[in-house]
Amino acid sequence: MLENWKAVYVASRAEKKVAERLEEKGVTHYLPIQKVMRQWSDRKKMVAEPMVRGYVFVQPQLNERITILEIPGVVAFVRNLGKDAIVREREIQTLRTIEKLGYETSLLPSAVVPGKLVKIEHGPLKGQDAKVLEVTKDGTIYAFLIEGIGQCVRVKVPQDIVTVNV
Repeated sequence: MLENWKAVYVASRAEKKVAERLEEKGVTHYLPIQKVMRQWSDRKKMVAEPMVRGYVFVQPQLNERITILEIPGVVAFVRNLGKDAIVREREIQTLRTIEKLGYETSLLPSAVVPGKLVKIEHGPLKGQDAKVLEVTKDGTIYAFLIEGIGQCVRVKVPQDIVTVNV
C-alpha cells in the first residue's frame, strides 16, 4: 500500500542520480524537471534541471523508508512537527502541470522573512549581513545594512544571492 507523497533532501546536485537509483529500487518517485537556457563563455545550451533543487518526492510503500534512506545521495526525509512532512497530491499535480507547460520556476527560500538576518553571498555586497525588512511577491528582498548608528538604509537585494543566517 502506497503512503502519502513525501519529500527527501538529497545531496547537492544529486537529484537526477537519486531519481535513477529510486527507479532501480522500484520506489514511486517524482523529480520535476525544467528546461533552462545556460550560457558558457563559448556557447548557449538548453539544459534539463530539477525544478526544486535539493529535493526528490517519493510515495513509498510502508516498508520502503529504510530502503530510501540507504540510497546514496539521500540525506533525510523532510520533517515537520516531528513527523515526515506530507506533500499533498494536488501539489504534486500542480508541479506536473507546471513541468508539462514548460514554465520556468525558481524556488524562494521560505525562511527569508521580515526580521531574519541574511548574508549576501554574491555581488558588491558579498559577505555583508542584512536584516530583512520586506519580501515582495516577486521575491525581491528589501533589507538594511547599518543597524549600529540607528539609521535604516533600505537596499533592494535579489533573493537568490542571500542565505539565511542561523
